[in-house]
Amino acid sequence: MKNAEVWATFLETEGRQHEIAARLCAEHAELRAAERRFEEFMAVDGRFFRALVKEKNERDLVGQLEYARKMGFKEGLEEARQEDREEGRQEGREEVARNLKAKGLDLRLIVEATGLSEAEVAVL
Repeated sequence: MKNAEVWATFLETEGRQHEIAARLCAEHAELRAAERRFEEFMAVDGRFFRALVKEKNERDLVGQLEYARKMGFKEGLEEARQEDREEGRQEGREEVARNLKAKGLDLRLIVEATGLSEAEVAVL
């Protein structure tokens, strides 16, 4: 096997087919040395590596939460806008009803013209 092929095979099998990786390490001193160095790294520097991974995962989570918050804010803002529009329409209908009522128009006609109930018009 050529050097590049050995490394490619080793990397492809790492974590999935330990027996093939072990056989390759037994056959090739450079792979054995690389595996030993990796194990040393993980034993000594692995805490740092795991801390970096943990920090990255926490940043990812914060980013996801921030995105969710922004999306929730947008949805809440749109709902508030919709409610404001509806309140504005309601206030407009009530104002029209007050004006019609002040002009002495029949209650049924005011209800029909504004879409308000008789009870709503009566309290205006």
